Amino acid sequence: MPNYQLLCIFKNLPKPELMTGIKAAATCILDHNGIIKSFENLGLRRLPIRLFGNDMQVYREGHYVFINFISGTTKLYEMMAALKRESDILRRVISNDDQV
Repeated sequence: MPNYQLLCIFKNLPKPELMTGIKAAATCILDHNGIIKSFENLGLRRLPIRLFGNDMQVYREGHYVFINFISGTTKLYEMMAALKRESDILRRVISNDDQV
């Protein structure tokens, strides 16, 4: 199975709520038969553009979190659809991680 990297940009949340959001993203990967290899939190950063959340508020800062995982290629679309329903995630991008 190929290696993937998920970049999630979370809203500017307090630490307990951020941990709940990261746990929800990790659970989504595990529910779709993925294997999580590592997490990397880049912290709170200013966004290059303003983003609108599901609540139609404007966000200018966000927490960047990388999740490296292994999964089958057929489950990626289902995984992205499940991540779109998470209200704390502003952006989500899955890329193929060929370097590992």
